[in-house]
Amino acid sequence: MKSTAIFSGTTEGRLLAESFAAAGEPVTVCVATEYGKEVMSPNPLIEVHVGRLDEQEMEQFLKERKTEVVFDATHPYAVIVSKNLKQAAAALGIEYKRLERDITSHTSDANVTYVKNIAEAVKILKASENRIFLTTGSKELKDFAELRDRLYVRVLPSIEALELCEQAGIEKSHIIAEQGPFTYEENLALLKRFDIGIMVTKASGRAGGYDEKIKAAQAAGIPVITIERNDSAAENLASKTDIIVKKSKESAATDITAKTKGKSSETDSAKRTVDLSSGKSWTSENASDRLHISVIGAGCGEDTLTLAAAREIKNADLIIGSKRLLDYSIVRNNSCKKVAAFMPDDIISAIKAYDCRKAVVFFSGDTGFYSGAAKFLERLHMYSDSKEQTEDTENENTVMSQSNASENELPSATLSKSYEVEVFPGISSVQALSAAVHLPYNDAAIHSFHGRELNLSQIIEIVEKNHISYFLFSGKEDAEKILSSLKGKKVRIYTGIDFGSENQQVVTGTDRLPDGKLYIMVVENLCVDL
Repeated sequence: MKSTAIFSGTTEGRLLAESFAAAGEPVTVCVATEYGKEVMSPNPLIEVHVGRLDEQEMEQFLKERKTEVVFDATHPYAVIVSKNLKQAAAALGIEYKRLERDITSHTSDANVTYVKNIAEAVKILKASENRIFLTTGSKELKDFAELRDRLYVRVLPSIEALELCEQAGIEKSHIIAEQGPFTYEENLALLKRFDIGIMVTKASGRAGGYDEKIKAAQAAGIPVITIERNDSAAENLASKTDIIVKKSKESAATDITAKTKGKSSETDSAKRTVDLSSGKSWTSENASDRLHISVIGAGCGEDTLTLAAAREIKNADLIIGSKRLLDYSIVRNNSCKKVAAFMPDDIISAIKAYDCRKAVVFFSGDTGFYSGAAKFLERLHMYSDSKEQTEDTENENTVMSQSNASENELPSATLSKSYEVEVFPGISSVQALSAAVHLPYNDAAIHSFHGRELNLSQIIEIVEKNHISYFLFSGKEDAEKILSSLKGKKVRIYTGIDFGSENQQVVTGTDRLPDGKLYIMVVENLCVDL
């Protein structure tokens, strides 16, 4: 494999580095700031260098590392950096490749005015008195400084960016320091929150969230000024990271093949990968096939998703879940493939059917609380155990009849890739109701009758033996039966209905409940003997 360096300042650069690491190949990545290092996935095969380099320093850097190929994945508007890197590579006779972001917009630009540079944008802005939402980054803030009183700027949450905001005289209350990409809803919320009258952005393409910004501006009824970038003849490689790695490996394979001709190299070339969920490991002849499966609990609704879960959903290239979960805006805003499925075998078959590196399996509620995640993980682990036992047999890939398969047999489309699993819990309805009524659940009895036949005598016994008891039900009828059976008892009852939705409510007491879809109840025993 050739010695490779990546000068990164974009999502594409990070993804390319991850692709090399996934293929078991070391790579050196150069980023300008500490923040650029923070967003890189920690990996022993990825060496990260922090700091800006001029042309001479780039040349020295590449020379010291005996670099044979350098990828320019800097920001599309970092023209000077790209120019210096290209010249440094030429001086050393190093292969130079520029990753170009696809800047094609997939939305209407009826409300967009295109300008060639910042000076033209400022000239237009001076003719207006509206508040300005500036999404061009922190480096050019000084060029907009005379408009500072009307500026609301979105920048990266880095020390350098905040210092540049301060130098430009931007009020702290006018600074939104967040890491993108941002959804249509997030953009629209900011426009409404700050009563923005005009937006200024760059033609950053779909990967830079350009379409979501334009759609939000259209919904808010405000104009947009888009600063165009200079045309470039660079090849658009941004969406071809796996192909790039494959070709780089192939170009280095000729000499290796010649040296090892006549020898078995299976053991030496194989990569060892681990199923993180079970500690199991096996040999895979192509470690670049490894995929990351994120099992995510949706909590009580989209607003209760954890930040970590939201990040996984935004970065996924395959999302699997129920139709209700796939309708979440954060899922719809990801242009990746979506599959409606919730049975374990169907989920595994879907992952098998689509070639992906980052799959999200989406479940309601919390992954560890009466969740379908448990059965899915059990099924996945069953496959892991079976794979170790059968991978050397001749009929390893025999397709089994799904209709005749017993409960312990594997689905017909079992995974052919090695994988790693990470679980992201959600906020359960018990947690949500506990917070709403101020009754802790650390010593509570918690039982689910969702999808099960209601046993009133069992429930009364549970209530009698515990100070606080939580119950989950399939619907309104079961919840009302409990209310009726406990009437006249010394208890306090709260029923949570449709938690996580716009119609969420808590009803105290009463034997009649409003209509809803999801019901949870907490019963507080007010005495020792009922």
